[in-house]
Amino acid sequence: MLKRLWKPAALAVLAVCVLAAEAYRLRPATGGDAPELRLPAEVRGRPGRLVIVTAQTPAAKVRWHACAGPDRPDLWQPVDGKTLLFSTPTPGRYEVWAWTAAGGEPTEAVGCTVLVETPEPPEPPPPSDPLFTDLQRLYAADTAPGKAAARAALAGVYRYGADLVAGRKSARVNTLGELFEGLRKASEFAMPADAPLVAVRQRLADEHARVFPGAPGTPLDDDARKRAEGYFLRLARLIDTLK
Repeated sequence: MLKRLWKPAALAVLAVCVLAAEAYRLRPATGGDAPELRLPAEVRGRPGRLVIVTAQTPAAKVRWHACAGPDRPDLWQPVDGKTLLFSTPTPGRYEVWAWTAAGGEPTEAVGCTVLVETPEPPEPPPPSDPLFTDLQRLYAADTAPGKAAARAALAGVYRYGADLVAGRKSARVNTLGELFEGLRKASEFAMPADAPLVAVRQRLADEHARVFPGAPGTPLDDDARKRAEGYFLRLARLIDTLK
């Protein structure tokens, strides 16, 4: 029975995908040459983490749309105008479309595939990391539902922080204040205010203040950027191993 149903169902899904693709092929702009707009053919990410898609274009602003795949993804566009943050807890293939405008008309949309891969088992934590010990204790004590999804989202925020401070795939921040404001906005996007792990997040905030004691206007030199990138990647690894 399943074999008989599979072929019509597959054809129906294919037809929907084709119609969705055609729906977002906007007509070319008129009144002048449209600005060039390029997206990567494919971007890969993990469930619950922030996936960054960056458009290459001289245009000041890019508009985005993601067609629902196995799930409906969450989207957020930072202020740089050319970057999309994409997150979903469900593995699978998703189609993202971007377009801009010229002469008061929308340009033709450009597509990109986001492949959300099945996660690999996390690496074991260092045997003697006091921060991990604190985080594990607080995570185990949190009885709120949905804490596993919140944990994955929080790890994704800090991976985004590493990209932000290094200037990868997004506008580069120049001060401590800009860095942590970017992290705050990413955290609000990935985790609602009533998300679990309040005690875990407070412990991490205390750690930030200890590691980065400077004022918000403190500039980020090359040494500070390298230290911050390593710090955020370490936090992401530790959070991934909580259980």
